[in-house]
Amino acid sequence: MNALWSLQDSKNLHLFRKAKPRRVAINFANIFDASENKSSLSGKILQVRDLSNPRWNVIINFDLEGRLLRIMLGRQTLGNEVFLLERSFDGEFYIYQENCINLQDHHGEIYYYYDYYNEMVNQDLEVARNLIDIVSLFLNELYKHRYTSNQEIEFVVVQVKGEKINTISRYNRLPNELTQILEKARAISTWEGLLAEKAKFRRVYSSLDVLPPEVRPDLNPVFAIVQLSQGCWIRNNRGACHFCASYRGVPFRERDSNEIIEHINGVRDLMGKNWINVRKIFLSDADPLHSSNAEFYLRLLLREIPQVRYFSSFITTLTILSKSVQEWTRLKNLGLQRVYWGVESADNLILNLLGKPQNSTTLYRAAHRLNAAGIEFVPIVMSGVDLLSKNESHSSHALKTAEFIGKVRPIAVYVSKFTPVPGTFLWNMIKGRKIKNPAPQEIEIQHRLLINTIKNYAPDVEVRGGYGLQFAISAGGVA
Repeated sequence: MNALWSLQDSKNLHLFRKAKPRRVAINFANIFDASENKSSLSGKILQVRDLSNPRWNVIINFDLEGRLLRIMLGRQTLGNEVFLLERSFDGEFYIYQENCINLQDHHGEIYYYYDYYNEMVNQDLEVARNLIDIVSLFLNELYKHRYTSNQEIEFVVVQVKGEKINTISRYNRLPNELTQILEKARAISTWEGLLAEKAKFRRVYSSLDVLPPEVRPDLNPVFAIVQLSQGCWIRNNRGACHFCASYRGVPFRERDSNEIIEHINGVRDLMGKNWINVRKIFLSDADPLHSSNAEFYLRLLLREIPQVRYFSSFITTLTILSKSVQEWTRLKNLGLQRVYWGVESADNLILNLLGKPQNSTTLYRAAHRLNAAGIEFVPIVMSGVDLLSKNESHSSHALKTAEFIGKVRPIAVYVSKFTPVPGTFLWNMIKGRKIKNPAPQEIEIQHRLLINTIKNYAPDVEVRGGYGLQFAISAGGVA
């Protein structure tokens, strides 16, 4: 833990600034589909914003079931929001550590720390619990005034004009559609209540170890996740990739149709009012389209969730090559629009080091097959892995991978940083001093090099570099 916080410090957090009357804006906010720039789809969340101090707005986001999503700080101008806490889709709490300096007594203004490539996020449960307690007290204060404006508290309607948030009117009493969600939030937003919500998640998603990029249903509410299978068939058949600890101890199995229908009902119940936003389905677990029943599964989902016409999934090179262009075209016609592809590298030495069941030749062949079927694909590549190889030039991995991206023209590419995960083959190699343990600063240099090299080879392809923060289970690092 950073020395910024100690146990004593975390019990004296100052989130809200004292002011009377307290001015609170409560409204629905539209969240647009983050997976596509041109998408017109959007869902709703509830946003509570304390406007009492124009230099120190506290912003709290809830889903339509009243579950806490984020706590932020901002001003009455947009574009400078500072994240403090985020509750992940699977119910874990993540603290934006450097931003919590704002919560010390001597900070009257919002201090903004953000590094696109390396934001400081951790799971400090002591800080998280105390922030949740503060939010709970705040929600109870709103309830104490029965959501009615008076001398101590004022509920207002705001309007965004340009980059500024303006108050345009006052609620004498909040509308019922807002108070109903606030009442749910008040009941849930305790430490015990949010842990109970986490347990609900685990009953519906028993083995969801890795969350898909940009598809978290809480932060991108046009999506829901449906598990067609459990575990990873590659781990089951040939052993895990050398860097991967996901689905450890989860035997691979495909669900039958009755299980899938029961699971869909569980997902619908878990999402509650958020279900009305759903227009897209992400298929899970690791590589569910490998199944010979893939077409049957999509038809089943179209029948059970009639508002959905868009599917996406993780995929492996072996699965892409296991089906013909004609088979992929049929899946495309059933709504399979996009796949997130674990490429990692286009350099054969690095692929061998990572234990990937592919080489550069099969990568190009697989990309051609997806392009021929008209299915969008997003390669996920890994930075910093070239530091592990004693015989590899640090530029070869970046050049070969960027050349691959430039030639196959994906819709986008995600760059994840290599993180040694306890119990994996590479972790053990590092601990046994058989390969190098790269320093975070070295990985950072290679991360930026890979991103910039891809941009040089494929200037029109969108490159994103924060994929690692999407993992549901914290990977940790090598001590």
